Amino acid sequence: MALLEPDVEAPWRRDVALIPEEPQLLGPQANELDETRRNLVLKELGSARVVGTTKHVEYGTYEGEPASLALLQFNFRGPRTSFRWTNAEVIIKFANQKSDTVPPPSTKPKDASVLMYGPRQIFGASTSENRHWTYEAKAKAGANAGSANIGGEGKVGLETQFDRNHRMAIIGMPSSPSKSGGFKEVGWTLDENDKQKSAIPNQLIVALIVQYDCPFQATITVKVTNNMGLKVIGLPWSKKDDPLLFDPKISPGFKAKTTGKFENLTDDEWGVLLGLRGEWEDQIMSH
Repeated sequence: MALLEPDVEAPWRRDVALIPEEPQLLGPQANELDETRRNLVLKELGSARVVGTTKHVEYGTYEGEPASLALLQFNFRGPRTSFRWTNAEVIIKFANQKSDTVPPPSTKPKDASVLMYGPRQIFGASTSENRHWTYEAKAKAGANAGSANIGGEGKVGLETQFDRNHRMAIIGMPSSPSKSGGFKEVGWTLDENDKQKSAIPNQLIVALIVQYDCPFQATITVKVTNNMGLKVIGLPWSKKDDPLLFDPKISPGFKAKTTGKFENLTDDEWGVLLGLRGEWEDQIMSH
């Protein structure tokens, strides 16, 4: 049975243009003036966008404490030319929403913190021999995880050290430890297979379980690099202007068939949430 049902409320969606990260240095190209090259690159960049969508937000508990399950999707759109995305970085930072009233120290809420997140690792095909490809996925990890807490791992085929060094890779890592446990920030990097030069996937789905004491918010930054070395940045939800707000009274997106006790989500359910079924169904196995 599928974990997700059709929309019950419209997902929150942000479609933003990517802008050059400053200062921006462009390398020379044969028989082209630097200014000409700059104009060409920025013209091509005009149709490049990052689309951030809050697919699902649900409120429940994690080991008895209030927690939220958030499912976010990012789509990378580029011009239909030789221009391709070779690297991307998605950074999500959580914090309590600011209040006009200052609570006494004894009642000050704990910081919102990430307890679980996914994907932890996804590796694509190797390059040496097509029949000896490798696909691995670690669907989830605890924010303070050692290897024992990492689940949903699959592996197919053979690999050598060369293969490991030349694969498409998606890696998720937490940072900024929270005083209340867990982490305030999780980031993902996407790197293309540098031998196949087939770009990064045009879509990334991430899931996070966030413990909270009060309404909280997320700021999201997306940085992308193309094959000409141009680094650009997109801010689907920025801290200054418009953060992504979480409130137990509002649950947009898909209706999930979970118990509300998020520690009980299975590896297979994490795989469904993260889109590691369907397209990858024949390439991922339970451990």
